Amino acid sequence: MISSKDKGKGLLKKSDIDDADGLITNETGIALTTFYADCVPVYFLDPVLKVIAMAHSGWRGTVKQISAKAVCKMKKDYGCDSKNILVGIGPSIKKCCFEVEYPVVEEFEKKLPFSKEFIFKDNEKIGKYKIDLQSIIEKTLVSAGILSYNIENADICTKCNPDLFFSHRNMGNERGSLAGIIALK
Repeated sequence: MISSKDKGKGLLKKSDIDDADGLITNETGIALTTFYADCVPVYFLDPVLKVIAMAHSGWRGTVKQISAKAVCKMKKDYGCDSKNILVGIGPSIKKCCFEVEYPVVEEFEKKLPFSKEFIFKDNEKIGKYKIDLQSIIEKTLVSAGILSYNIENADICTKCNPDLFFSHRNMGNERGSLAGIIALK
């Protein structure tokens, strides 16, 4: 949970928020910010109780269902009703470009058996697979009680659009970062 005492951490002052791939608040005037370079930014808003959250969902966070955990935290700590929560899935690497080897596939299949329907063998490269992270995230959100029509997916691939986005898969470490920002006013 982020409060006014955390304002400016990581930008204007040293941050003691370590290893956080998710942020949540119900206070106005606080910009929750997470950084990306192909991972999936997930934005949450409960317009009824005025609660927001951000999740940085790389493949590991997706396997750990960070987006569903954000929903659970909003419900537990703020009394949100999942039926009121609106979710946005921002620009990120899509299945057309998210190429992995079998050990990553194995993690998904072990921890999220349903994910098999969103994992595809790459027909052009032996031993490579493509994973649809956004669809896996959407399914975990619906399982957490989010109404499917309350989920908006930007449906834009960061790697396919180098003129618009930084992409680690495109540029390696010689790239900038993307920022996901959400705030209550």
